[in-house]
Amino acid sequence: MESNIYLSYVIGERTWKIHLIEDNFYLRSVLWPFTWAPYTPFSALNQCPVCLLDPNKFFVSPFCRCGIYSYKKDFLEKRFNVKDTSSGLIMGDICLWGKVVEHKYGYRGQYGYPKKLYGFFCTVCHNFINPDSSFIVGASYEGSADYFPFCFSCENKYYSLFTGDVTLQIFNGGGVMRSLCESYGIEETL
Repeated sequence: MESNIYLSYVIGERTWKIHLIEDNFYLRSVLWPFTWAPYTPFSALNQCPVCLLDPNKFFVSPFCRCGIYSYKKDFLEKRFNVKDTSSGLIMGDICLWGKVVEHKYGYRGQYGYPKKLYGFFCTVCHNFINPDSSFIVGASYEGSADYFPFCFSCENKYYSLFTGDVTLQIFNGGGVMRSLCESYGIEETL
């Protein structure tokens, strides 16, 4: 395992979920239930067993698992099975700073903020899609709302994914992307 501490920021790639709160779209962590607030750096939590022993010594270090994760630039595009793990997500660049640990395929940082957003992964076929060639389906059920991107090729397939008492909303993918970029004050690549 490699380890480096950076004094300036490092740019990596990561994916987020799409979240809607009171008619505004936000980025949400993939594995944790945290919404990333606009214009506020996201801060890593020290919750792994190693960090809990001594947070001052181990937090975001080669010995722990804490931090904001990202892949090295262009790794997601080169990785063959990215389609299997990234369906229904938005992809972009992230700046990481503070304590940053470098690994073979990516980084873990103490602080992070999105730098640029540039596309979605289709929920059905898992292909990377341009936002203007996509639409977003919001599925609300039992007090929860998840938002899933679809390419136009899979337009007729999304109904079969949602069963039960589900309310569906449909949004233009390009419009969602522009809204996210405007909310976070970041670059958009359409």
